[in-house]
Amino acid sequence: MASNKTFLEALNAVLNRVGVLQGATGDLTALTATAGSANLARARSIAVGIQVWNETIHQVYDLGGFAGEMASATFVGISGTREYALATDLERMAGERPELRIVKGATNNLWLEEYRGGYQQMYVDQLTATQYTGTPTSWAINPVSGKLRFDTENNDSDTATSTWNYLYEKRLGFTTTSTATTAVFPFSDTTVDALIPVVAESYNAVMKEKFDARALRTSISRALRFMSQSQPNDRYGTRYGRN
Repeated sequence: MASNKTFLEALNAVLNRVGVLQGATGDLTALTATAGSANLARARSIAVGIQVWNETIHQVYDLGGFAGEMASATFVGISGTREYALATDLERMAGERPELRIVKGATNNLWLEEYRGGYQQMYVDQLTATQYTGTPTSWAINPVSGKLRFDTENNDSDTATSTWNYLYEKRLGFTTTSTATTAVFPFSDTTVDALIPVVAESYNAVMKEKFDARALRTSISRALRFMSQSQPNDRYGTRYGRN
């Protein structure tokens, strides 16, 4: 569930919590320093607040696969072509284990695992790359081109022009652009509320050299429970086996 709260509202909440702003009448109406002399005077607080929000989002998403983090992309094969452009907002392929990081054939019932050892191993194994033809069986990301590379020339007449899908983790974050003032979070308002104390503690650590590790851990744990979109097992009470 996406949030109804904008990033600007969440940043204002943090800056109010740490004492940079005083009440709703002092809230920021834009994120850029050029929006007014008052913003210019608080330019560093705004910049650090944005940085810490982004760092917090990255931190919690690194702890698990949550709603809003992943997306799917599609590309169509081209006969004789090994490499294909990836989604522009791709951070990395989704899947904690190699067998989960697959490229799936939408129309040919095939699935390709990541090449063992990655692109460098493929480079070593295939001394003459053009000799490897036919239906692809695995993939790797070429760090030189930044594209997804098949292990063959993809010239099998049955699969060369097939449609392929993959899951990936998106690049998430906010900037000072005008669109960030209306952009919303990829998780619920409740999760945003739970993360505000986390961001405030991190802000204080940077700007005031004050840090409450216990409060931060508690707030992160609460936010993660909401982000999971499932009840924790310890809330179910006594469980009985089914007959």
